[in-house]
Amino acid sequence: MSTFRSQLRDKPRHSSAAQSPNMGGARKGGAGGKGSWGKPGDELKYVYDRLDKDDPMYDPMDAEDDSYLLVAVDPEPEPAARRKFAASLEEFARFKKALGEAVEEWFDSDDLPELLKNLEEIDMIVFHQEIPSVIVRRAITKGSDKFADKVDGLLMYLHKNGVVTPQQMEQSFRHLFDRLPDMVLDEPKAFEQLKRYVKLATTGEYLDQVVADNLVTGAKAMSDKEVVKRVKAEVKAALLEYYESEDLSEFARIIGEQKAPHFHHEWVKQAVSTSLDRSDRERELVSVMLASLAHNTLQAVEIEKGFQILLGRVEDLAVDVPKVLQYLSCFLARAIVDEALPPAFLARVSVVKGDMGYEIVQQTESLLKTSHAHVRLAKVWGTRRSVVEMKKAVRDLIKEYFNSSDASEAARCVKELPASFYHEVVKRVVMLSLDRKDSEADLAIALLTTLSGNGTISAQQLRLGLARIEAELDDRVLDSPNAKNVFARFVKALKNE
Repeated sequence: MSTFRSQLRDKPRHSSAAQSPNMGGARKGGAGGKGSWGKPGDELKYVYDRLDKDDPMYDPMDAEDDSYLLVAVDPEPEPAARRKFAASLEEFARFKKALGEAVEEWFDSDDLPELLKNLEEIDMIVFHQEIPSVIVRRAITKGSDKFADKVDGLLMYLHKNGVVTPQQMEQSFRHLFDRLPDMVLDEPKAFEQLKRYVKLATTGEYLDQVVADNLVTGAKAMSDKEVVKRVKAEVKAALLEYYESEDLSEFARIIGEQKAPHFHHEWVKQAVSTSLDRSDRERELVSVMLASLAHNTLQAVEIEKGFQILLGRVEDLAVDVPKVLQYLSCFLARAIVDEALPPAFLARVSVVKGDMGYEIVQQTESLLKTSHAHVRLAKVWGTRRSVVEMKKAVRDLIKEYFNSSDASEAARCVKELPASFYHEVVKRVVMLSLDRKDSEADLAIALLTTLSGNGTISAQQLRLGLARIEAELDDRVLDSPNAKNVFARFVKALKNE
């Protein structure tokens, strides 16, 4: 379609093949020569320009966002980044192997000088956040309390002598708790033993008490082996069904019926991890699911926790998924673009230099700095209908409603969207009313009242949409001085819905 072509490519070509022996001829890989369209698939990598305002097909409404830009993001990391990541993985694997052997020898011999000598010879201080977790997990695996004081003494020594920094110590205990659901499957008393090591760590002042309390409180629900086993099986079955049916509403219903919000991170973790070695189709389904269920079915803190766990397991994922750097960074960037994760997540996520997750976060930041990232990342998994497109569809149907006042047509368009996305409709209806006339605000209120009254939009979705606007209201006032008054009208009119 010529609207999307750049001026350069639209220039008429008056010459023939006589000017160049390669004009249009086939080249290696199936690509044509100079002046040809290239090989199949090249069009997806082309960086398209903005629409020409002099084009007769130009729509000024599209100037409000970048939805008219075709996607051209190349999610594959730069060669240098790939080489660095591969080298880090190899170094990390060597370190863990050497560390495991040294720790096992220490448990058998109780020879601290030998352990310290081995750590010095390994000489990879950047990975020292692994030392406490390997030691504690090995002690728990041995299933005996007799090692507790011995381990406590070792960790205190490593802390006081700077072998393990306070940040690395905290990170190590976080990794232990992130792996607790798997640990209890092998050792049912893992939680009780881990709590004991946490108490020793806070008493010895090498783990912050607040951090320790938060870790223990958040892990209580993960300590029941049978519950963990059942939940994991339910999540796996639901994901397989979702991949097959693409029925997001049914998937959301299953999550809700489980009535276990403290396990929501397991849904996020399994959804992302199981899609990594599947096709772009499944990865797109997972990204849409995260965007649609965030702030609604899935608790925001649990979505963050799910990604936190994944970032702590990069080296394990890389065994089966060589492109884990590319895929996981794309998932993170896409989740931020889709507002399933806040941008601040990248700043507050618990990773330290030397973690494989650190490399993922850096690559994610690089993707988000890409020109027009919010549009181009929306189709990072291909050309299926993206969340950005659904948001544009919502915007368009609302604008059409303001022009036509046809509530029945607007309702029909709303019903074509996933039900889990209706909170976005509420948000957009109100947002687009902030700078309009009172009569249009009345139309918007009437539409939401109708959609709520006939059961299309649930009370929960209505409240969620309004809550999302309220959270942004102070910023909106900068562009729309009357925003708070308009919002108050909506709240008052819809309070009984």
